[in-house]
Amino acid sequence: MAAIVELCRNNGIKYSVEIVEVKGKVESYKLIKANDRSTDCFLKFDRDTQIIVIDSVKSGTSRNDRSDLYKLVIEPLFQSLGVEYKYIKTESENSIRDFARRTSFQSGFKYDILFLSGDTSISEFINALDTTILRSAKYRISILPVPLGSGNALATSLGFKTPLQALITYLNSNKKCSPLPLYDAQLPNSTSMIFFIILSLGFHANLLHCAEDPKYKSMGVERFQVASKTVFESYDLNVGIAVNGLQSQSYSYFAVIAAPNLEPTYKPSPKSSVLKKELHILGYKAGICLEDLQDKIMRGYHNKDGEDIQEIGTIYQCFQKNLELSIKTGHNAPKYRYDMCIDGYLLNLEDCNSKDNEYKILIRFIDDHAIMVYQNQM
Repeated sequence: MAAIVELCRNNGIKYSVEIVEVKGKVESYKLIKANDRSTDCFLKFDRDTQIIVIDSVKSGTSRNDRSDLYKLVIEPLFQSLGVEYKYIKTESENSIRDFARRTSFQSGFKYDILFLSGDTSISEFINALDTTILRSAKYRISILPVPLGSGNALATSLGFKTPLQALITYLNSNKKCSPLPLYDAQLPNSTSMIFFIILSLGFHANLLHCAEDPKYKSMGVERFQVASKTVFESYDLNVGIAVNGLQSQSYSYFAVIAAPNLEPTYKPSPKSSVLKKELHILGYKAGICLEDLQDKIMRGYHNKDGEDIQEIGTIYQCFQKNLELSIKTGHNAPKYRYDMCIDGYLLNLEDCNSKDNEYKILIRFIDDHAIMVYQNQM
């Protein structure tokens, strides 16, 4: 089914995109230019801002010749508008990290980075930035997440349900940019990772690990629903976790969440806001029957903004200060019990140093840093 979406108007020309979707998936894009003298609109781009487009070509279900958003829409649009920019196309799994490490970002300058990707690409970029750049407000790196990944939690939580929504916002002269709260997870092996969406154990982490199996990878976002059946049927979900020294409890699902949405229609933490400097603990206690656990997890598809979901068997609590997690999985526990996910990055606690099968993770709020994000104002 074809639809026409207006992007912008400039100097007597209206720019639109014809988009064809089949069963909710984009089949093709086509940029359309038409004369329009009804308004004297002129788009303005800050000459002091360097624009960078990072195209993670393997994100989501990847690209093809008819659905390549960059080649079919962004490149001809920017050329017609006279927008100067730098284009980075990923060629390997290290492309984004290498770009972040090698680029000489200058203090006092502004950078707009359009990520045609999912969340993991943005996480890779932030974690690869030099510490002196990342943790200084003298630098300003503004990110526009154009949702082309599988989950797109950041983009969705900022109000961008589609790639074209993100582009329309960026072309709008009244676009708004805000600081993106960041959190530093210090792991038991003395390494650390910065996150802005989620740190999880139990079901969510196991699901992400399971969904990396090649037999699921080509399915797009549907792969999570299919892989979840395997986790429910085959995994003994039981992880002991204590928060800030409080008594340990056993969880089948445990997450430290900054964003309300993990997918466009999946809102497990309805009180979260990705722009607020706060984290929510969401946990489903181990020991409840499988049907109840499934109902609690699936409730995320029905939650409303701001809803309080705490109930029997569910822990849902807001924190505005540093957190310490103490994790125990039990002696001789299967390796999947140690699975963890940090903003799409998959790791296993068993690979970290431990003492008596106990692992401690310190989560710190980062106060001053360079990262900003655009949000949907429409």
